[in-house]
Amino acid sequence: MVACAILLLDHVYTKAHQSYAHTVPGVLKSDNAFRQAVLLPAFLWEYLAVSDPVEKSKLASRIAVAHAQVIAALDQYENEDVAGAQDQASLQTVRSAYARYDVVRKKVLVLADAGRPDAARDFLVAKRLVFVELVNAFDKQRWYRVDTARRNADKEAAAIRRGKRQSALMCLAIIVAIMASGLMLARKIGHALDETALIEPTATSPAALEQSNQASEYAAGAPGRSS
Repeated sequence: MVACAILLLDHVYTKAHQSYAHTVPGVLKSDNAFRQAVLLPAFLWEYLAVSDPVEKSKLASRIAVAHAQVIAALDQYENEDVAGAQDQASLQTVRSAYARYDVVRKKVLVLADAGRPDAARDFLVAKRLVFVELVNAFDKQRWYRVDTARRNADKEAAAIRRGKRQSALMCLAIIVAIMASGLMLARKIGHALDETALIEPTATSPAALEQSNQASEYAAGAPGRSS
């Protein structure tokens, strides 16, 4: 019973840890993709504002790195952390929204590099809702994972409570079994002592002693009488 209780609690806590290990890294990866994505508009506006070629080159590298990190985080999330069909659908919504925003990013850079910063600014402003759609897609996916984690946590808490109750019942059953075994043993010992007590008085009763003495006297006087 003790082994069963230990195995039960180990199973419950293992399930809780697995759910945590699966949910939390997925949320972190999704948030990392979102953080890199929201940096892009700031980088683009800064790119349009500077005229120094060296600074423009640095900003272009930062934009390229942020874009690559968004794609890498989304790929990693899809390969390691997708939690079902609904989560996959949410991820595809994020990818589609980001693809539309990536078109905006590329067009702004082309216009700026062609010496048309004003046209690039106008285009960026005109496509601002594309970025809003991207933020909403990330937000929808994030809240799906958070809600999934909350529901899993509720299930795990209920499982832990059930495991504790079952373990307590098993321990109680063990205690009752031990007490019952002890009581049975005590009764057996008591019966054995009672039987011993009944035998010993019989052997040392007055009648038995008298008979024993007479037998001894007879044995002692037998030779004299025979002579």
